[in-house]
Amino acid sequence: MASTQSNPILQNQHLSIDEHLRLLVSRRPVPPAPALQSRPQNLISSSLRGDIRTLEQHPEWLNVDENQRIVRFFVSSTFDDTKHERDVLIKHVMPALQSYARGAGFEAVLSEMRFGIRKSLGEDHKTTEVCMAELQRCIDTSAGLCYMLLSCDRYGFRAPPRRIPACDMDGMMACSTADERDILLEYYALDENELRTPQECYNISVNFHGASNVAGPAYVLNSVSSVRGFWDRFPLLQLTLRSAADRYWPNAASAHLRDPQSQHPVKFFFFSITEEEVSRGIFWRDSARVATSAHVLQRSLTAPGGADLHRMPVGAPELKNYIDLSSDKTAADFDAARLLREQQDMIARSLSQHPACLTNFPPLEW
Repeated sequence: MASTQSNPILQNQHLSIDEHLRLLVSRRPVPPAPALQSRPQNLISSSLRGDIRTLEQHPEWLNVDENQRIVRFFVSSTFDDTKHERDVLIKHVMPALQSYARGAGFEAVLSEMRFGIRKSLGEDHKTTEVCMAELQRCIDTSAGLCYMLLSCDRYGFRAPPRRIPACDMDGMMACSTADERDILLEYYALDENELRTPQECYNISVNFHGASNVAGPAYVLNSVSSVRGFWDRFPLLQLTLRSAADRYWPNAASAHLRDPQSQHPVKFFFFSITEEEVSRGIFWRDSARVATSAHVLQRSLTAPGGADLHRMPVGAPELKNYIDLSSDKTAADFDAARLLREQQDMIARSLSQHPACLTNFPPLEW
């Protein structure tokens, strides 16, 4: 165990976050800020004149500076069970971190997706697309940390794909019963206006469709308001899609769902939004880059006495905010709990060569 004499944090446990950072700065000199890439005077003059043609002739002027000074990171988690952690991060940690970063010549930016998403995007099931686009922006533009996961005791909402390539949906319906087809066609409508390849529909970097990976129509999930009793029958839609996908891609679920590197389309019918974020933020990226740009913090809760939290009475105050519940909200969702354990195991395996990227906190008793 480190002695308090050599550890300024242990010596000064009464200090605030900001004071801790100031102390660290005083003991560890900040390196000089890297020089920014210079921009030609013509670029500045053309921009001020609004001369788009000149700018278009020199796209290299608009390249992102390799020595950019922005650390933009995406915070991923299920929402209700990490509300307090996110609030502390926004209200206390970020102001101190931003002050520290400015002193080092950088800007720290947190992408917090609890706010700023319009209700209409949720109505049209575009929230997932917005989150994934923002995560990718952080990956593409951050000079350092770009992805942070707060992993706790919820697996999270398992949203069905908003857009399913017609070749896949037609194949799944061919494997389905008449009642199952009715459910699928009640919730999905064929869109022949915007043509995309299956790879583009799933937004993956691997082609699983071979010669069929050509631009074509897709079935799009109808808005909440356009399906009568949308949420009443939504669990049935989830089960129908998973069953159809399992039949359409035989054995794919068992082979690919718990393979963290796999981008097989079957995953999009089974995993949660949070696991998709984990996949894009860690699993599907180059391991060397993950080592310097991702961090996972894991904390778990236990029932009194150290028992499984999912064995507590569902009616316990606030418990519904900390575990996944069955579709009728009357029992703990043990399938989701299993998926969460498997997800955390995949994270541990993926980061086994980079232990500094994973922080495990001791369990907290309810």
